[in-house]
Amino acid sequence: MTPLEQIRYAWNSIDRVESLNRTVERLAREGISREILDDSLGSLLDLKRDHGMNEADEELIAAVGDRLHGWCHESRAIPVRSAADTTTVTVNGIDSTRTVNSSFVAR
Repeated sequence: MTPLEQIRYAWNSIDRVESLNRTVERLAREGISREILDDSLGSLLDLKRDHGMNEADEELIAAVGDRLHGWCHESRAIPVRSAADTTTVTVNGIDSTRTVNSSFVAR
């Protein structure tokens, strides 16, 4: 499942707040970039707004986005990598996206 599909599935669970937070945290740990997670949360928000989302539910999604961007206490922030931390390498005509260790590259 794509990140958006996983986020939508979490939103439709019984405990949507806990499930949405844990899903985004897990995806970040798996290496999904902040940009992809942010786009997925934005898509969920747009979809729900199109179907008459209430303000309280909108705030729940926004709170996960705040954690994703670190706009909260650092203990609540979701550690993620940026899309700038990846590079595409072509070997024998096959593209492969890799995570780059910025501290190593800077040496």
